[in-house]
Amino acid sequence: MINVLLSFAEFELDQTCERQRDKAYSMRQRRIRTGGRPILGYDIHPVTKQYEVNNDEAKLVKEIFQRFADNPKKGELFRELNAEGKTRKTWLMRDGTYHDPGPFTLSYISRLLANRTYIGEEEYHRTGEVFTGLHEPIVSKELFEKVQSMLNQNRHIKQSRERSEIQALLKHIVFCEACNEPMSPKYAGPRERAYYEYVCRTARSRGYRFCPNPSVPAKQLEALVVEQIRVALRTDEIYLTILRQLNSERDKMLEVLKHRKTQLEAQIRSLKAGEGDRKSGREKQLEIELNEVKAQFNRIELAPITKGEVANELQVFDRIWENLFPREQERIAKLLVKSVTVSKGEVLIELLDDGLASLVREIRKAGTEIISVE
Repeated sequence: MINVLLSFAEFELDQTCERQRDKAYSMRQRRIRTGGRPILGYDIHPVTKQYEVNNDEAKLVKEIFQRFADNPKKGELFRELNAEGKTRKTWLMRDGTYHDPGPFTLSYISRLLANRTYIGEEEYHRTGEVFTGLHEPIVSKELFEKVQSMLNQNRHIKQSRERSEIQALLKHIVFCEACNEPMSPKYAGPRERAYYEYVCRTARSRGYRFCPNPSVPAKQLEALVVEQIRVALRTDEIYLTILRQLNSERDKMLEVLKHRKTQLEAQIRSLKAGEGDRKSGREKQLEIELNEVKAQFNRIELAPITKGEVANELQVFDRIWENLFPREQERIAKLLVKSVTVSKGEVLIELLDDGLASLVREIRKAGTEIISVE
């Protein structure tokens, strides 16, 4: 009975959502605004609830479009607007307070420049259909299309660059200490002299002047991290840490195998007691498994891991690092490094003990050919 009621409730919820979507689509077709926050350049009429032009803000919107058309760099544009003291949209909320607009950001500028509302149109996001609105346009269609062409061109360049930056060695593990934000790889410089750098999220979203350490050259940082890993892999402290962890895992594996051996022997004795001297197929299978467990137990027990073996395996890694494919270098780096924290003139590298032990296990399992080598 409960399942039937839940099915009806789910069906009713789906029907309600479908009716709401149909209503929103119908209102867009009839050129009626469907709600949402007001945008820069327009106010909301208290009676009709439709957009009406705010002349002061409309001048700023036109200026933003024109400035981008003259110099298509969104990063420079939003930083200049903030430096000039210009602000985003603010409005009176229901509780009688004004909405705090905050500074311009890169994402805000991107949304503003792509908003078709400014040419008197409304887009229904679910289907991508565009309808003519009841409000007056602020920006001419010629200027808007020119800006869209520049945005698409920039987007193509950015995507092609991002495809080549996928192999950034420290992506997702570099952090800015001052802002407590991640630093992501970014393509910088003219195409013929392009290079990568890790940029703080605060610097990318609000501007470089808001972060005391906005960017760091990627090659220098990656080389420093790799060198520190190599230095760490030659220390007795690291050898002993890895050795303790591997021996602990070895002891646990021996306990598991010993427990499984006891179980199999008990099952075999039980089958023999019930069937006498005649062996069943089940008993033969259990004996085969028991022999495999014993062999594995003896192999692990008679081959203890020593400090010298750990040192030799890590030296193998040190020798082949430069010959690894970039994707494999990235995988190994994330296996070994927990985080890289960058501050003014200082880099803090935190290694993963589990990662070091995993690396040794991989090398022990497959010899020197643990990874693809060119």
